[in-house]
Parts: sequence; structure tokens; C-alpha cells
Amino acid sequence: MRKAVLLSFALIGIIYADTRLDESVISTTGFEDNILNEVKNVNIITKDDIEKRSDSDLNELLERAPGISLQKMALGWAIDMRGQGNRANTNVQVMVNGVSMNMTDSTHSATPLDAFSLDDVERIEIIPGGGAVLYGSGTQGGVINIITKTIPQNFYANVATKYSQSGSTNARFNIGGLVSENLFLKSSFYTNNTDGYRQGDKNRGAYGSFGLQYQITPEQKISANFSHFKGKTYSSGASTRAMLDENRRNADTKNISKLDIKLTNLNVDYNAKLSDKLELNVTPFYQDTKFKPSSQSRFTDKKYGARTKLKYSYSFGNFITGYDYIYNKGKNDGSFDLMMSPKMRFVNISKGSTTKTTNSIFFINKFDFTDEFSLSAGYRFENAEYKILKNTFSKIAPAAIFDKAKGKTTKADISKDENNYAFEIMPNYKYSDSGNVYVKFERGFTSPSANKMQNKDARLGYYPSNIEPETYKTYEVGIKDLVFGQYFSATLFYTNSKNEISTIGKPPTYWTQVNIGETQRKGFEIYSEQALLDDSLRLSQSFTYTDTKIKKSGTSGYAAGSVVPNVAKYKVVLGVDYDINKNFTIFADSKFYGDQRNTSNEKLPAYNISDVGVRYKNKGFTVTGGVNNVFDKEYFTSADYKKDSFYVGDGRNLYVELKYDF
Repeated sequence: MRKAVLLSFALIGIIYADTRLDESVISTTGFEDNILNEVKNVNIITKDDIEKRSDSDLNELLERAPGISLQKMALGWAIDMRGQGNRANTNVQVMVNGVSMNMTDSTHSATPLDAFSLDDVERIEIIPGGGAVLYGSGTQGGVINIITKTIPQNFYANVATKYSQSGSTNARFNIGGLVSENLFLKSSFYTNNTDGYRQGDKNRGAYGSFGLQYQITPEQKISANFSHFKGKTYSSGASTRAMLDENRRNADTKNISKLDIKLTNLNVDYNAKLSDKLELNVTPFYQDTKFKPSSQSRFTDKKYGARTKLKYSYSFGNFITGYDYIYNKGKNDGSFDLMMSPKMRFVNISKGSTTKTTNSIFFINKFDFTDEFSLSAGYRFENAEYKILKNTFSKIAPAAIFDKAKGKTTKADISKDENNYAFEIMPNYKYSDSGNVYVKFERGFTSPSANKMQNKDARLGYYPSNIEPETYKTYEVGIKDLVFGQYFSATLFYTNSKNEISTIGKPPTYWTQVNIGETQRKGFEIYSEQALLDDSLRLSQSFTYTDTKIKKSGTSGYAAGSVVPNVAKYKVVLGVDYDINKNFTIFADSKFYGDQRNTSNEKLPAYNISDVGVRYKNKGFTVTGGVNNVFDKEYFTSADYKKDSFYVGDGRNLYVELKYDF
């Protein structure tokens, strides 16, 4: 019997081998290849993966991705990998078509995860841990590259709408195709009207994009993508435990914050095969991000520049070199009027501008000693030039005489030049046609964002923080292969970082930027998938374990030996799809999150969220319906027991989606 089972799995492997290994990836070197030839372990979310679950936005989609968690920020969500916690918005690079979305001012900024139509995404490439040689600052946790659709294909058009129990609706329209032998055009439109689970929470937004690819000659092609998103987010204040006991959807609707978001992206990509051995890639870009909260604060960030890469393939490997130029210009205007106590009033009005100009050069060389053994090594040098100007008016006085009291005007003019470097070395052994094992060492860095260059005194205003850049060293061992023909990958990692940047004080009144002396993160990541029963049954499993520790407090005041806040010890995701027949598919996902500590060192318990659904497809018509959080599990996206302050996650929610492909 045992031999028969093993033989069955072997036969399955012969039939279904190479499905995941054949997926394309470009984010590890900047040039397209498949996962089979890629040394490091990379997770790919394909357009087919996206269509299977009818997710409303990137937030829902990435919750199922291996090793990814979401951190709640003041102005949205940050994507976390490998235990960055509150540093996720600066230590994980989130890119669109190879261009980072991270802002120069990281005070409240986060990635607007609802600012994209998932219909417009070709695939998402996830590289856990590192990427500093190719992408520079802020990759300690990893890199996520969202790649939009510009791959030429025949005419397509579809319309879709989704409705959920909370009253949320969205509408989408997509069209594209080859208009000539060499020219592909596409466009995508999306609008959403989303009511959140908590009372008072809601999102309103509209997205539009246009893209093209033109084959200039057989050796040259150019593609362009333009997109614009405009939306509003309404968020209620925190709930107390008593409010949740009465009704889990209760929230502080008297203190609803409103946030206007605008995001514009323009990317151009030129690729040319200059010869059989030489390939050139040039990517100029422009990005404009605006956050406008309900307070008088304004955050804007304009970014433009170009990434240039040249690849030379020789008899025993390849050599990649490049130059990056990035110019960031940000503005941060704020106005606060606070009662610091029942009798003391604080007013602060500031106008500020920041620029960060980055010039980088890098190279990566891969040398194949034999057909089985190769060695890759890379180096990056980066120069960052900062210019920060801040004018501030502050006044603190008893409320009774506040209008008669005098305030103080201060000016901060900060200029700084920083040099940083990164390098990596990675031996790799390909022990079979489908399997390889590698070892990686990487030294990387995170240069401070513009706001980290400033401290703030309640009376004296802003002044230089003289903060040190973060540096880290990562040691990693990974393996991937087909086990009985089914894809499997595993990674062990250990990261030691120094001078991790943190903020202490009471923003927005006053704060100080500090360096944490030494922080440690270690763990492992496992991913596997199976296609069984003539591919009618598809299973996937991922398990991520992350252990964090602050080893030396430095000037931060954190206790040595404590864990990094807001990092779940483990995440397990199980998925199943079963085709009942050629028209009907049922599917389910279960996500387990381990316990974690908040910033007050309080333990937040582990929890599990399970989703189920069914999809019917007949010719061009598709109906998808399901239930998210089917067991109505209570969990928190943010919690502070001492302050009796809770932000509860979504409860049970039913949805249905209708889609028609012309």
C-alpha cells in the first residue's frame, strides 16, 4: 500500500512538474528569467492567483501571501516582512514596475493598498529579506514589486462588480489588445464605495490606468504605464472594551479622521538586446503622492529619476552593472491645536520642505564554476544628499490667557551628505534539474528618511537629530525543488541590525530620534503547493516563524532582551481549491497569526481567520461568492490594554462578485 501511494505521487510529479518553476521573475536581477534559474527563493502571485479569490484590494490579497503581515500606520497600512514591526514602512521596499513607493517623510506615510485595481496587475513578486545591492536603501525586510499588465495579447475586455454584506460595492472595466503587429494598448478603470466593518469606517476611490508596449525592432521594445488614483478614507477613533462587548462594530464616531489620497505614477521601460551577449534596460519614472488628513497637515512627495542596468552574458556567467538617480521632493505642512492638560493649551504651526537626491552605482557578477556550482557577488555605493527647511511657530500657555501669551518662531535649515554601501555574496549548488541550495550573506543599510533627520522641542521647534544610518547583516540558507513533482521551498535566516532608528517622545508636541544599539531577527520560511487528482485539487501551505530581540538598547530607552513590537511569532496560511466540475470550484483559506507584543509590551493573543467561497464560470460569465472570517473571530489590528484602546479587525462578511469577459 505504501509503495502504491509513493508511486502515485511520483506519477503526479511527472504530469504536473514545473508549474511554479516556469513562472517568470524580474525583481532579483532586473532582467526576466524563470524561477527555475533563480538562485534565491522568490514568491510569485500570478494574475491567475489574483483572479481565483476575487479580492477587493492589495490588502486582502497580501494577507494570504507567505511571510507577509500588515502594520497599521497613522495614514494607512505598511507591508511587513521578517519582523520589521513599526519600521516596516522604511525597511520594506514596495515598488510599482520597479519604482519604490516609499516616501522621504515616513512620519505617518504608508502604502495606499487600495490605490490599485487588481485587474491591472500582471503579477506580484515577493523577495523576503534583502535586495540592497540592486535596490539600495530600505530592503532589510525585503522587496515587493507590483507589475502591471503590459504583456502583448489578443483583444480582451471585461466588466465586473462586487458587493459585500457591509454595503461595499466596486465596479471595474478593462480593455486591451494588439492594435497592430507591434503595438499593444490597454486600459483599466476601477471605482469603489467601501463601508468598513467598524462604524464610521469607509473608503471612496477611483483608479484609472493606460499602458502600451511597442516592439520597435525585434531587438528593442518600449513600454509605458500611467496610472492615477484619487480617494478618501474615513476612520473612526479607537474602541473601548466596554464598547466592543456591547457591539463589536462600535467605534468612536465622534472622532472620525478623514484622509484624502492622490497617487500618480508614470513608468517607462526601454529594453534592447545590443548583441547576443549584451542587454540594456532603462527605466525613467515619475511619481506624485499626496496625503491630506482632516487636520491641517499636508504630506506631499514628488519623485523622479531613472534606473539603468546593463547585462553582459559570457561563457561562464553574467555581469550586471547599473546607475540609479532618484530625486525626492517632499512637503510637510502641519497645524496642531491641542489641550495638553485641562488648563494648558499647545499650538504648533509648521511649514517644511525636504529634498533627498540619491546617486548610486552597483554591479552583480555571477560566475558558473561548473554546471552545478555558481558564485554570485555584488556591491553598491550610494550617495544621499539631504536638504531640509522647517519654519515653526509654537505657543504653550494656560488656556485662560492663551490669546495674550506670546509664541516663538524658529527655523531649521539642515543639510547633510551621506555615503552608504551594500554588498552580497551567494554560493549556489544546483544538485538536480529542478533543485538548488544556496547560502547568502548580505550587508545592507537604511538611510534615514527626511523626517528622521529632525528632532522637535515643544518650545524651540525643530533641530538636527544627527541620527546614524541603520545597517544590517543577513545570513540565509535556502532550498527549492520539486518533491514528488510538487513545488517546495524553505529558507533559514538570521539578521543582525545596528543603529535601528526609533522615535521617542510625544508627537506631535515633541520627539527625539534615537538609534537602537543592536536588534536581532531570525526564523524560517516554508512554502509548498500540490496539484492532485488531474489538477482538480490544488493545495498550498506556507509557514513563517520569526523571533526578534533587542540585544542592545543604545540611546533608545528600549529594554535589552525585549522583543520588537508588533511582530507575530508565526504565520501559517493554508489554501485549497477543488474543481467539482469544469464550471464549479470551491475554495477555502485559513490564516493563523501567532501572539505578539505591542509597544507597551502587552501580549496580544494568537488568532485564526478562515474564508470559504465558490466560483461558477460558464463561457464568459463568472459568479464568485463567499464568506470571509466565516467563524466571526474577534481580533485586533491595533490594541493597547492599558489605555483601553482597540481597533478591531473585520468580522464575518458575505460577498458576491459578477464578471463578464467579452
